[in-house]
Amino acid sequence: MRPSDTIKLTILASIWGASFLLMRIMAPALGPFGLASSRLLIAGIILSIWFTSRGLEIEWRRNWRQYTVIGLLNAAIPFTMFGVAALYIPAGYSAVINATTPIFGVVWSAFIFQDRPTPMMIVGAILGLIGVGVIAGLGPVETSWALLASIGACLTAAICYSAAGVYIKTHTGRLKPMGVASAAQLIGGAVLIPGLAFYPPKPELFTPTVIAATITLALLCSAIGFVLYYQLLADCGPTKALTVTYIVPVFGVLWGALFLGETITPVMIGGMALVIGGTFLLVRRH
Repeated sequence: MRPSDTIKLTILASIWGASFLLMRIMAPALGPFGLASSRLLIAGIILSIWFTSRGLEIEWRRNWRQYTVIGLLNAAIPFTMFGVAALYIPAGYSAVINATTPIFGVVWSAFIFQDRPTPMMIVGAILGLIGVGVIAGLGPVETSWALLASIGACLTAAICYSAAGVYIKTHTGRLKPMGVASAAQLIGGAVLIPGLAFYPPKPELFTPTVIAATITLALLCSAIGFVLYYQLLADCGPTKALTVTYIVPVFGVLWGALFLGETITPVMIGGMALVIGGTFLLVRRH
């Protein structure tokens, strides 16, 4: 990996790690549906304008079914779940649990592709789940139903991300990644709008900080982050680009501690190490 690619990878990890901090800031004011829909719609509109200006054909009529599935699994549902979690648990928790996505990817692959996991992959999956259990049971946040429900929401998001990865692998071979990104985010944001009736935003909590966080999450974490990721995919290949998975939790925990005063304990570090180590065993070449 070239030094410039390493810099891009680190920047991407720091950006995506910051998304959990920003959601924590936004969630009380916007609620889960407002948080997710605003992020997706703003990013989707910006990406669509940018890609169209570059001559990209999104091909709505031909590919709307695939865009809808990806928009739900890779955007609408997981972003809403992380919005729920952001109401109750530290940003660092969500960032670490998000790293379990490859664990569920192994499960999906075993069922759908009949890919038998190796013993080392099984060990990695067990380590990752133990890490989540350590954080849930021994972390700095007192165990409660809200904590457990929030961790469940984060795990649901990870399951959706992994399912989306399988779907993209099997159903979108002819689609242009840039078109998928913009269309899926627009659809994902649109389907969440009715949810605002059930959990409406609270305008009285809108502050300059919340507004800035909303814009930053959409433009930096979704739009620019996506462009960086696909540059890495093109320049380095998926295996090396996937190493961002190991770094995002570190930045997620770091930003939460620096800007929100979240506690970092030895137990938290140990749980994070188990999750990241388990993920490494899952995705490394065997």
